[in-house]
Amino acid sequence: MNPLTILMTNTWLVQRGGSELYVRDLAIALKKKGHRPLVFSPQLGEVADEIRLAGIEVSDQLSSFSGDIDLIHGQHHLETLTALMYFQNTPAIFICHGAKPWEEQPPQFPRIAKYCAVDHACVERVMQETGTGRDQIAEVLNFVDLERFKLKP
Repeated sequence: MNPLTILMTNTWLVQRGGSELYVRDLAIALKKKGHRPLVFSPQLGEVADEIRLAGIEVSDQLSSFSGDIDLIHGQHHLETLTALMYFQNTPAIFICHGAKPWEEQPPQFPRIAKYCAVDHACVERVMQETGTGRDQIAEVLNFVDLERFKLKP
């Protein structure tokens, strides 16, 4: 496996919330698998500090990331488009985490190679707002870190 440099975007990393913890946990899991996750958000705080403590680069400036980016893991409309415009040759995936918030509006952009959604309502939103067929959207349910949260007998 060749390690990938993956830029993750999020509207804010100020306090703990759904997509913020998703970014934190996924970035840590990607690093454990040998990849180089990077995290971009215009608003940094407590969750950004937790990600940094795991040895992952976090910044509110895209220009601070060095080297080639293999993939943009986009979350949230504006931040995904900002990363796509800055890294002009990098493909992206877009993850829709919410069926209603404006931040979750799936952008239409030629370098978005795949849309993903965390539940059926988000799949419906991506279909309606982008015209993407159901067979082209991956429904990827949220995950649980089984090392942190042990199964009970």
